[in-house]
Amino acid sequence: MRKPLIRIIWLGLIGVWALGGCVENDKSLVIIGVAPLSDTGELPAPDPTEWLSAGALDVCHPGFGGAPSFSVNMQINNYIIGNCNLDNNALECMGVNLHKVVVSYKWLSGRQALLSSSAPKLVDLEKSTQDIWLSARIGPASDCNSPGKTMSRISHVINQATGTELSALGTDADDLVLGLQMKAYGTTAGGMDIESNEYLFPIRLTCLGLAVRCCTEFPEASGLYPCTDPMSHYAGWEPGQDLARLPCEDGYATKYYNGSGWVLLP
Repeated sequence: MRKPLIRIIWLGLIGVWALGGCVENDKSLVIIGVAPLSDTGELPAPDPTEWLSAGALDVCHPGFGGAPSFSVNMQINNYIIGNCNLDNNALECMGVNLHKVVVSYKWLSGRQALLSSSAPKLVDLEKSTQDIWLSARIGPASDCNSPGKTMSRISHVINQATGTELSALGTDADDLVLGLQMKAYGTTAGGMDIESNEYLFPIRLTCLGLAVRCCTEFPEASGLYPCTDPMSHYAGWEPGQDLARLPCEDGYATKYYNGSGWVLLP
């Protein structure tokens, strides 16, 4: 009876060796970072020139219709080296199929202020998780320095139901920082489950009313919106998102319409 057990253990060790990655703690699936949303809504290619260390969300932007949400472009790398010469694990050379990202939440700043706000129950957001289903494939690594890569849009990491509660905060949302703790899950072509590291992405919340990149003078060809139309928003894929990416150049001021007038971004 021991021989079958020994054989099973041996085959399991072969499988683990075949899936050996190039990173510590056997995390061969790695979330690398978050890239900005493009002006056209197209996904950037992997390894973009610009990364976001944090995001920002104007929960009072009328473009959301009272139900703001937040989406991210996330790069995920696969460090499992494709080895198509292994008889027992030939399928592993085909890469990883991603099927979901699990998001949990943590208040990084303003938690105590939130308890005395108009919506103290939002503190309980820390007790919830959200499964975001996706379909994406990452090819295998050719070596430890050349992983397989994919850039995927993870939609509504802050969904509209949560966004509606955040919008109800009004100016109580100012300077709250919500951390998104994200982990990707997938399956190798050979049928083995795999999960990524946990990636923390902070989002600064604010209630500016209408996020508009508004420079006093600029060429129309720049693709920016003029300040004369308060219902315009900056040239971005989603209104009120990633405000930290909106510095005006050449000495111009970045202004925002708060419902009654133009104000400078704090």
